[in-house]
Amino acid sequence: MATNTRVAVVSLFNYHGYGVRLISGRLAFHKIDSRLFCFKRSTYTDTFTWEEVNEFTNLILAYEPTHVLMCVHSPVAPIARTICSIIKIRDNKIRTVVGGPHPTAQPVECMLWADDVCVGDGIRVVDHLADIEYGCDTEDVFYPAASKRLNDVTNLPQLRYSEDDVCFGFNYYDEKMRTNRVSLFTSHGCFYKCSYCHENVVKKRCQKYSVTHKSVDEVMNDIAHMRRTFPLVKEISFSDHIFTFNSDWVRDFCAEFKRTGLKFRCFGHFNFAEFEALDAMQRSGLNCISFGIQHVSATMNKITGRHTPKHVILDVANMLKYLGILGRYDFIRGLPGETLDDIKELNDFIRQLPKPHVIRNFELRYFPGTDITEYALDNGFITEDQVEGLTVRLGDWSYNYTNY
Repeated sequence: MATNTRVAVVSLFNYHGYGVRLISGRLAFHKIDSRLFCFKRSTYTDTFTWEEVNEFTNLILAYEPTHVLMCVHSPVAPIARTICSIIKIRDNKIRTVVGGPHPTAQPVECMLWADDVCVGDGIRVVDHLADIEYGCDTEDVFYPAASKRLNDVTNLPQLRYSEDDVCFGFNYYDEKMRTNRVSLFTSHGCFYKCSYCHENVVKKRCQKYSVTHKSVDEVMNDIAHMRRTFPLVKEISFSDHIFTFNSDWVRDFCAEFKRTGLKFRCFGHFNFAEFEALDAMQRSGLNCISFGIQHVSATMNKITGRHTPKHVILDVANMLKYLGILGRYDFIRGLPGETLDDIKELNDFIRQLPKPHVIRNFELRYFPGTDITEYALDNGFITEDQVEGLTVRLGDWSYNYTNY
């Protein structure tokens, strides 16, 4: 295929981000000339200066791309706006395309500083570019065209890492040789619509939303690929919203995963916590499993959209203790309208959880477009300038991690 397309894929503070890695893999599949540009490794560990942003943008421009594809999260959206603005000033022939959580939540705002906005799954943009290169009819994937979510995660490209990746603020080879835990996913989507979560926005914006699963063979191939990429890997962190939602799949997976000799961790849900599946996970190398509780008072549960009864939470927690599985329980502090009585009820409940466990207390961050953000704005708990996306916010979201 003769092509003049050259794509710079940009990641901001998210070196291992699935979106940019899948997009890079799909570009390679279509034989489109591309390179991944990573600005810093993680919001948890890194800082930045605006001089560094300008220097990084110069590296992108030196590559002479025809398109810049950028995955944008709300806490770093001002950096994305700055990069796109510099690019348009320096070379307005370059097409800037943004996607990811922030553009999905705020497409109209993003249209003010990017040429194209993809709402939903950005990997569709690559297929769109490939269709143009082949001279095929192509579906419009940009806002305000219909927004879509992937309904099939089978046959996705593997997460692509390359020695040609431009790593600004860290070293590719250092990262390769120090990484002992990598993140993968086995499914896409979530059954729930918690008021504070990005999936809350996606379900509003995207048509034909569904939850879809990879096959066990595909996941095992992904694991083998990551072990080749990062030779010191000892543990896999599965980032699915609910790893345990299909018990039959979990048992089949555990039978295969056990042969790797690796450990793994994942997220569960109290409505999908079958004894036999958890037992199989423990026997195959499960290190720990995380459950989002967030709060337990009826008032706060109504605000978060979570309604798991206390006795169900305690039943699952005691099951984990019996099986010898370390439970990590997540709570959100500072919910809008939280009272001292709500806080006391939550703290009293935490003391009932069987030990050992890990308690993770997170601050509430108001992401644009979520139900909880709209509720807090409508009821005067916050103002517009407190919504994520106007200023850069780095750092860990958690107040503390407490082991008991």
